[in-house]
Amino acid sequence: MKRILIFTLVLSYFVGNAQNIELLYNGNVVGDTLEIEVENLLTRNDIYIDIVNLSTRPVDVKVRKTELSILEGTENSFCFGTYCFETNESHVAFTIPAQDTFSQATQGTNAFHITYMPFNQIGISYIRYTFFNELFPEDSAAFVAKLVTSPTSNIITMATTEIAIYPNPAHTDWVTFSFNNTPLNNPNLAIINAKGQLIYSRSVSQAENRVKIDISHFPAGIYFGLLENKGTIYASQKFIIQ
Repeated sequence: MKRILIFTLVLSYFVGNAQNIELLYNGNVVGDTLEIEVENLLTRNDIYIDIVNLSTRPVDVKVRKTELSILEGTENSFCFGTYCFETNESHVAFTIPAQDTFSQATQGTNAFHITYMPFNQIGISYIRYTFFNELFPEDSAAFVAKLVTSPTSNIITMATTEIAIYPNPAHTDWVTFSFNNTPLNNPNLAIINAKGQLIYSRSVSQAENRVKIDISHFPAGIYFGLLENKGTIYASQKFIIQ
């Protein structure tokens, strides 16, 4: 009798919580596919999704990512709470109170968001995100993010300046940045990492056509060197530190 009662209570909880997770983007319910025109080709894009708990009980939510088709040369991850995940599933669950919304309005940058770095690649990536109740995974909501980059996506204008970085891949403590047609308005030489974070910046005069930088304190990984000034990217080049 006791086992039957426990099973009945668990079944009642499951049925009462089935399909109690709802997803919103810009205030609208997310359907099976969410098409997003990516704004920035060279810099990080954060796409926030609100998670709604429709039930009368708190729900511990985890997220699973499935890469269906990824545009070559791009990077993606997702952030939830104070964590960012490059893996396919969040290793921790986040509790959403009964009939509450986990959103950017209430959580700020701790709200769930997709991070997408196109690195100047033109095309489409398809990624499925599944949000599920940790206790009852069948209680879930999912959508496919269609992330579109096109030449009109880029709010940054490009010019004719070229940049070369060597050695590339870099396995020494120094790399050299070489430019031709350095712009007249003394741009900045900036280095960003694969997460879109600025890790180095210095001004470059028109007279300079070569700059040597100490990278001994940079972790191994993918980086981008940029010549930029006030939102205008004059040149960009990917390089790898081994």
